[in-house]
Amino acid sequence: MVSVELIDTTIRATDRVANVSTIQTVGWDEPAPSLPIPMQLDAAVSGRAAALSTDAAFPEVSEIEAGERTASRQIDAGTSVVLDDGSHMVHAEGPLITHFRFDGAATVTFTENDVVRLSFEQPKAVTIGFVSRVSYPRHTITVPRTPEGVATGLSHFAAAVQERDARRTANMNLRHPPRLAFGDELDVPHAVGDHVPETGLVLRLPSQLEYLFPAAPLAYYLGARIELDDEAEPALATRTGSVLTEFGTQPGYQYAVAGLLRRVFLLDMLVRYDQYSSANPADLDLLSALDADTDVIRERTDPERLEALLALDFDRISNGLPEWHFASFVEPTFENVRALPYLIRNVSAIYLPDAARPGRDRAADHAPYRRVPKTIPGRVVEGGRHGSSIAWLCDDPPPAETMFRPDPDVYEHASRFIDRTDADESVVVVGGAETDAAILAALRSQYDTHTAATVSVEVHEAVTRDELAAIFETGADFVHFVGNVANGFACTDGTLAPAELDRSNVRLCLLDGPSGRDTGLECVRRGSAAGIVRDGHDRPLDAETRERLVGLLTRGFTLDQAVRYATAPGAAASFMAVGDAFLQLTQSMKLYATPATIDPVRTDRFAVDAHVYIPLAGFIWRPELHDVPAEFCNRSVRFSATGPELETLVETQNIVPIVDGIAHWDDTEPLFYPYL
Repeated sequence: MVSVELIDTTIRATDRVANVSTIQTVGWDEPAPSLPIPMQLDAAVSGRAAALSTDAAFPEVSEIEAGERTASRQIDAGTSVVLDDGSHMVHAEGPLITHFRFDGAATVTFTENDVVRLSFEQPKAVTIGFVSRVSYPRHTITVPRTPEGVATGLSHFAAAVQERDARRTANMNLRHPPRLAFGDELDVPHAVGDHVPETGLVLRLPSQLEYLFPAAPLAYYLGARIELDDEAEPALATRTGSVLTEFGTQPGYQYAVAGLLRRVFLLDMLVRYDQYSSANPADLDLLSALDADTDVIRERTDPERLEALLALDFDRISNGLPEWHFASFVEPTFENVRALPYLIRNVSAIYLPDAARPGRDRAADHAPYRRVPKTIPGRVVEGGRHGSSIAWLCDDPPPAETMFRPDPDVYEHASRFIDRTDADESVVVVGGAETDAAILAALRSQYDTHTAATVSVEVHEAVTRDELAAIFETGADFVHFVGNVANGFACTDGTLAPAELDRSNVRLCLLDGPSGRDTGLECVRRGSAAGIVRDGHDRPLDAETRERLVGLLTRGFTLDQAVRYATAPGAAASFMAVGDAFLQLTQSMKLYATPATIDPVRTDRFAVDAHVYIPLAGFIWRPELHDVPAEFCNRSVRFSATGPELETLVETQNIVPIVDGIAHWDDTEPLFYPYL
């Protein structure tokens, strides 16, 4: 969580990954009354102070009425706001998000050099709340192993959403829902139950898991309570009984729910950037095509705001907005219920497995509802490497290898790797029985050259079973095993099955051998967070493809991205990601790498098609070019650039050029080597 300590006159808050926010105090004195802050916190401290200051940005002042935030307003740099009597909260964004809660008069100043300062005429009781941006479940809800229990658990997910208006689309406000566990009795921690919003919205559904699973992200985002009724039509309604929209039955139900999630979220994003933000993405131009009074929408209650959004002619602008960024195809079982909090953290749309690729006997049943981008991402229907992330959580083989394979057990133990530090960063290259030493040497050279100086690289040749077990149990950030992995790891003295390990303490693994799906899945179930495997291939991996896969990982591609872009055009998919495929070997300041198709237009200009698909909702992106506006993420952004401009983008924006279908990952080569 977050630890808080007082050092002389400084309050210091530190989260699990060593992000630190400090508050300078004047006249700090404890104890003092604790004032309620209307959202989930990772830590809080109360005391009396005459003044407080912190290095932060985007300060916002809100009034507190009946325990809820109202009348929020931003503070511009170089200005002050004088607050009169009443209950107030100041929100500021530093390494941690900080909330200052107090009653009565105060002056709040935001300096030109990004310092937020609160001052009071007399020492005043203040509660300071801290929120870490690190994403992991803080709490566990225990529910009965019944549809009613699952519905109750899902109805509590919205406690993790930090805002109730359009600002909830900002990713930092979409926190991780609580874990779900099964037990004989309902157990909801106060830290969850006390923050479930009273939105007045109800999802009325049959008592079947195949209806509950697709509804999970909508219940989370809207703050809707789920009520089970086998006699009623599946619908979203108000608590007073007014039906806002009906969904129909399966198979159309899942598409209708996913379509509504996309519709409301993207309309909320338009309202957010129109009403709450100084950024001006190009998508705001679409508002002119709608009869939407965003000033009025902003002030309405949850049901009134949703009703207003549903009344807009969304179809007029739908094709001009991004498709949904993440789709999961999940077998609706009680076992897979445990995966829902982790899929919902990334606001995945959830479908049943049949929706991924309906068989001939069911294709006609699905066809009327499969509308790109309205109800399903294009990559599900059309295939290809560019586009939204797709997860497959089902025992049957996925219809496409580039769908990644998560697992409930993996999600639940992956958070133990959050606490790793730079000192823990290590790459271990391992050769099994009869592995070519030249391959290991080439890999060592590539990892040494293209990872940070803080990353240690080791090579172990011709390992025994005991030696390999020691590597997995001692732990490493990344293990790249080269050799036979069809039925475990082929070592010089026999085969080591992952099930024989006490635990895998390796965060990420790459199984560089044919037919490694089962071995890779068992590795992540034994403790690893994610891995890359080859499935259904019995031929050796060619050196160029291996180098490209490793190169993309060192550039900051997620495992999901890397398996899509490592294979040359026209070749069969070579890899599959298992576990939490949104993890990265390395991460740049830009968070995610952006693959971009580059085509020469003439000698001094290039057409750029940046495939800005990231596994998170609520972001905008723009290349640092003066004439290119920002756009919502999760689409291809097209623009043109001169040679020097493109060179700058590759250097500063972590753009990876794709030329003739090949991803050119190596940033140590001359930047225009693909075009010479």
